[in-house]
Amino acid sequence: MNSAKALEASPGYKRIAWLEACKGLGIILLVVLHVCVESTAEMSPAIVWFLKLFRMPMFFVVSGLLFSARPPMVLFEKKFLSLIVPYVAFLALILIMIALRSAVLHVPNPYFSREGIKAVILGGEYLKSDFGVFWFMTCLFLTQNLYNAMLLRWKDPASPQIIAVVTLLYALGYALWLAAPKLGTPLAIGVVPFGLPFLWFGHLMKQGRLGLRGAWALCIIVIFIAVIAGLYGVHFGMDLKYAEPGPAVIGMALAIAITWLFFQLMKAVCMVPGLSRPLDVIGAASMTVMFLHQFVHFTLREIGVTSEPVLIAAGVALPMIFWLIVKQHPWSSMLFLGTAQPGLALRRLGIGQSAAGR
Repeated sequence: MNSAKALEASPGYKRIAWLEACKGLGIILLVVLHVCVESTAEMSPAIVWFLKLFRMPMFFVVSGLLFSARPPMVLFEKKFLSLIVPYVAFLALILIMIALRSAVLHVPNPYFSREGIKAVILGGEYLKSDFGVFWFMTCLFLTQNLYNAMLLRWKDPASPQIIAVVTLLYALGYALWLAAPKLGTPLAIGVVPFGLPFLWFGHLMKQGRLGLRGAWALCIIVIFIAVIAGLYGVHFGMDLKYAEPGPAVIGMALAIAITWLFFQLMKAVCMVPGLSRPLDVIGAASMTVMFLHQFVHFTLREIGVTSEPVLIAAGVALPMIFWLIVKQHPWSSMLFLGTAQPGLALRRLGIGQSAAGR
C-alpha cells in the first residue's frame, strides 16, 4: 500500500495525528535550529547544517499533502484569511512587543528607523531576528495560489505540462540565484521557484503516485549519491529564506529524501500510544510557535538566559500558552489563527458556505 492510500484508508484521527505530529516535531526542530544559530555550543554548527537541509522543505511537502484545488478566488480568499491575516496580526503584535522590550530593557529597536520600516513593508528576507520565519507565510501563500492555477489548467499533478512548469521555474530560480545570490525579493517571491517543487511533491504523495518500495529505493539512491558527492567536495547547504537552494537537483532531492524518512518516523511514533498526542497538540499550534518563538528567544537572551534547553522549551511553551488563550475567543482566533471563514469570494461565485470547508 502506498503512502497516500494508507493516508486515505486510515481513520480520520490517525490521519490528522500523523500530519500534526510531523508539524509538531518539525516546529520543535525549527526552534532548536534558531536557538543553535545563536549558540556557541560545539555541536551547534552541525545541528544547524543538518536541520537546514530539510526543515522548511518539509512544511511545503506537508502543505502539498493537504492541498486541494479550488476556484481561484475561493482559494485566494481562504488562504488570505488563514495565512496573510495572521501574518499581519503577528507582525503588528511583535512590533508592539519589540517597542515595549526596548523601553523596559533599554535595548535598541531596529524597526524605529527608515531601514526597519522598509523591512516591515517588504517582508521576505528583509525581516530578520524576531521576524525570522515570517517569509514562509507569504511564500506559501504565493506558492499555493500559483500551484492551484496550474492544477486548474492541467488537472493532473503528474501531467507533462505541470512537470515542465515546475522544472522550468526551478531552473529559472536557480539561474537567478547563481547570477545574483544576494538579490532580495519582497514577500519572499524569489523563494517560490524553490518552494513549488516541494509542495508539488507533497501533492503527488497525496495522489498516491509513489509506492512504498519505490520510495524507499529512491530515498536510498538519493542519499547514496549525496554521500558520494559530499566525499568529492560538494557542499550541501540549503536556506530557502535567502533563496539558497544548495546543489542543483540533488540538494532538492536530498531534502525530499530526508523529509520522507521523517514521515516514516512520524508514522511509527503515531502507532505508540501516548507518544503522538503531545506532538499533535504542538502541531495544532505550530503556526503560532513559528511566529512567536524568535521574539521569545531573543527577549530571553536580552535578559541573560543562555541555556539552550531553557530557550528551546520557552520558545515552544510560551507561544503555546498564547495559542491556548487566543483560540478561546472568535475574534482573536480569526486574527491570529486564521480561522475566519471565506465568504466574499463564495458569494460572488454563487457557491454555498459549506463549500469553504471542502
